[in-house]
Amino acid sequence: MFEFFKKNKPQKDVAETEIPYQGGTAPGTSIHYQNELIPHLKSEHNTLLTVYDEIGKAVKKNDFELASSKLADFKRNLLTHLLAENIRLYVYLEHCFVNDSINSILVHDFRKEMALVGKIVMGFLKKYQSKGIDDKNVDSFMNEFVEIGRVLQERIQKEEVSLYPLYMPVEELSK
Repeated sequence: MFEFFKKNKPQKDVAETEIPYQGGTAPGTSIHYQNELIPHLKSEHNTLLTVYDEIGKAVKKNDFELASSKLADFKRNLLTHLLAENIRLYVYLEHCFVNDSINSILVHDFRKEMALVGKIVMGFLKKYQSKGIDDKNVDSFMNEFVEIGRVLQERIQKEEVSLYPLYMPVEELSK
């Protein structure tokens, strides 16, 4: 009788995906090292860029309804990603590098910059989710959209090249 509900159970959202613990905890926290965290964050980067491209394609086709729907997808994916990075990555690294001033400053600067980027992108999303995209504002939307994309791509590259390699088991950091 309840087979319908079992078959149609919603799939887990990316935010609910658990990455198993595989290492010790960062000093002073209960945040464990997770071997799959960096591949997971990179996968989220790819998802963000894919959805970003889909928004651009929809706008170019004047399919503003689809573009608005994709903006909502982008926002959901971005919030999920920022939350994971903030808790699982930044807090872990900040505590691991508490006695390493150079890496501590690097991690702090990345986190501070990401907060600013996040605030700008969220402002953009809020603006166009509330007023929508239409023939009257499509040019200003696209100007802002292109700049947001440039900043995101730049940020993703910096994270993947400079920040993510710092993430390792606490046992290896203390060697």
